[in-house]
Amino acid sequence: NPGFEDDGPSAGVPGWKVYDPGALTASPPRLAAGIEEGGARSGRRCARLAAVAQSSWDGIACDVPLSALPSPATGQYLLLKFSAYAKGERLAGMGLGYTLAFRKENGERLRFVGSPYFGFGGSYGWKELAGEHKVETVLPGSAKLAVELLLGKSTGTAWLDDVRLTAELWQKADL
Repeated sequence: NPGFEDDGPSAGVPGWKVYDPGALTASPPRLAAGIEEGGARSGRRCARLAAVAQSSWDGIACDVPLSALPSPATGQYLLLKFSAYAKGERLAGMGLGYTLAFRKENGERLRFVGSPYFGFGGSYGWKELAGEHKVETVLPGSAKLAVELLLGKSTGTAWLDDVRLTAELWQKADL
């Protein structure tokens, strides 16, 4: 649900889960996550994250089964290309960023790549958050790649739309 247009449960973000779930049960809750009608970058809906109390590393995540990605053999690597559009209002702290986390089936993180910074702070209109990451090996035990859009130790509100992840298999040059 990269454009957040799909229907689903009345609460939450269809196709995505809250990461860290403790953000919802903290007292007071650190994060409110849901869908907002109107105001999207494209389409009619976008995701909205509001950190009413300082977040930890809270946000939303979508799991991609590892079987959906090419598997690099010796002499090859994966090039993961990520992009999403974000808009912010009074984001204070480390701001908004992303991680691409290789996780076991039980959710344990084995390795991650992501934003070189969590610097999407302040108030701003729609802008792109993007990066490319070279992955030469996928650790044994990895079952999924979690696409995580996170507020880093922040307060404020972020809107997200048009999430995109591509995985390209490349052959290393033989020099």
